[in-house]
Amino acid sequence: MHLERFLERQGLPALCNALWEDPTEATSAATGDVALAVCSDCGMITNVAFDPGVFGYSPQYENSLHFSPAFQRYAEEVAHRLVDRYRLAGVEIVEIGPGSGDFLALLCKLGDNHGVGYDPSHDPTRIGGLDPRVDIVAEPFPTDGSFSARLVCARHVLEHVPDSGPLLASVRGALDGEDAVAYVEVPDGVHLLDNVALWDVIYEHCHHYTPSALRRQLSDAGLAVHAMGSSFGDQFLWAEAGPAQPGPSEPGPSELGPSELGPSELGPAESAAVVAGLVEAARRFGERSAVLLERAAAVVQDLSDAGPVVLWGAGSKGVTFVNMVEGSERIGGLVDINPHKRGRFVPLSAHPVLGPADLVADPPTSALVLNPNYVAEIGSQLQELGLPTKVATL
Repeated sequence: MHLERFLERQGLPALCNALWEDPTEATSAATGDVALAVCSDCGMITNVAFDPGVFGYSPQYENSLHFSPAFQRYAEEVAHRLVDRYRLAGVEIVEIGPGSGDFLALLCKLGDNHGVGYDPSHDPTRIGGLDPRVDIVAEPFPTDGSFSARLVCARHVLEHVPDSGPLLASVRGALDGEDAVAYVEVPDGVHLLDNVALWDVIYEHCHHYTPSALRRQLSDAGLAVHAMGSSFGDQFLWAEAGPAQPGPSEPGPSELGPSELGPSELGPAESAAVVAGLVEAARRFGERSAVLLERAAAVVQDLSDAGPVVLWGAGSKGVTFVNMVEGSERIGGLVDINPHKRGRFVPLSAHPVLGPADLVADPPTSALVLNPNYVAEIGSQLQELGLPTKVATL
C-alpha cells in the first residue's frame, strides 16, 4: 500500500456521536488527530494517525437517523430492493451494528424474516415496540462461524474498523448458500474528495472507502460483487456481494438501476486512471478545505450579525463543524429531531442540543443546514412550528 498524506487536523472529537449530560464534561471529551492519506494502488483513504485505544463504543453512542422522514424513505427503498431482488422471505438475517434496529426491523417485516443484530453500543432502554422478529445483542459480531444467514448487513460499520479483512471474511463464512448475499454501505470517499465534504472527516472513521477500494476488500474476503452504486445524494457507497465461485465471475441480478455498476471490474488501465484521479483530487483537498473553512466562518458571522442562529443536526457533520469553524461560538445550539440527543452537549465545544419544539419560545433568525438532503424537510418542520426562522446553507 502506497500512501500519500493530504490533510491533517489535530484535536478533533474522538467520538462525534457520543454526547454528554454535562457541559463541563463535554469540554473534556477525548480527542484524536486525523492525518488522511490516499492509497495510490487502490484509492482507499485512511487516517494514518488513528489509534483505536482512544475510545470505546458504549450506549452513550447515539447516531440513529431514522427519526428523519427523508432518511426513513431512503432506508425503506433499500430494504425493499434487497428483499425483492434476493427473494428474502422467511429467512435468517444478520446485521452488524444495527443501532436501534430500525433497518433490521424493516427487512424482517417486509419478508416475514427473523433478524439478529450485534452492536456493543446497543441500549435496550432506547428501543420501544421493536418488531418481535428482531433480537439485538449488545456484543460484537461473532467471528467463530457459529451461525449462518441468507443476508448479512454491515451499514456504516467498515469505516470504523481499522482492519476489516477478518470481519469481511467472517461475513463471507456466515453466508448460507450460493444465493446468500452481503449488503455493505459506507460513506463514499469519492463524494468526500469531489465535494470537499470536510464535515465528514471525523476521527471515528479510520477509513473512507472508494469503489475501487471496497471492491478489492470484498474480493480479498472471498466475496463477488453483484452490484455497486452510490445513494443518498451520492453521500453513501454500497455494494451487494455473494460468495465468490471458482472460475469466471457469475452475473449479478438481471435488473440493475441506472446508477448501479454490475459485477465486471474495470480493466487495468481504466482502474489505474480512476485511482490516479482520486489521488489528484486528494492533493487538491487541503487547499479547497481551507477555502471552505473561510467561507463557513464568514457565513456564521453574517448569520449571527443578523440575529440568533442555530445549526441543524447534532450528528457528525454538525459536531465537526462547530469544532472546526472559527466563530462557531456564535451558534446558539444544535437542533436535532432525535429525542435521545435533546438536552445533551456536543463534545469539546459543549454546544447544547435542542429539539425543534425548543425553538418556539425564542425563535432563531436562521437555521444553518449542512446536509442538502434535509433542507426541504427542515423547512417544512419550521413552517409546521409556525416559526419565521429562515433555512441557510453554505
